Amino acid sequence: MRSTLKDIPDLLDGLRSSINILSAFVMAIPENKLNHRGGAGFWTVAEHASHLAQVQPILLERLRRFMDEDRPEFVPYIPGDAEEEDKPPEMEMKAALVEFAQCRQQQLALLEKADE
Repeated sequence: MRSTLKDIPDLLDGLRSSINILSAFVMAIPENKLNHRGGAGFWTVAEHASHLAQVQPILLERLRRFMDEDRPEFVPYIPGDAEEEDKPPEMEMKAALVEFAQCRQQQLALLEKADE
């Protein structure tokens, strides 16, 4: 399904809503369950939340480059085979949620100023 210009408000609303959705989801999980691992190779909720917080600055920079450069090129990140390599450094949950929210708000401010 291809997005059109009429979809932009909905897409921005989805990005905006994700701040509260992620926070409410993570905060509803008992602290002693945040590090539960569902099995070998699975990330915990804490690892997922940390990852989401840690990649937001990368996404923000990419958005800036899309807006500022005619043909931005990005070096892809391809995770290694080692299990430990693929896990994000774990953050304290409230700090991760704040980082996610702040960066997402910066992304939204940038996107709201973007032209077609």
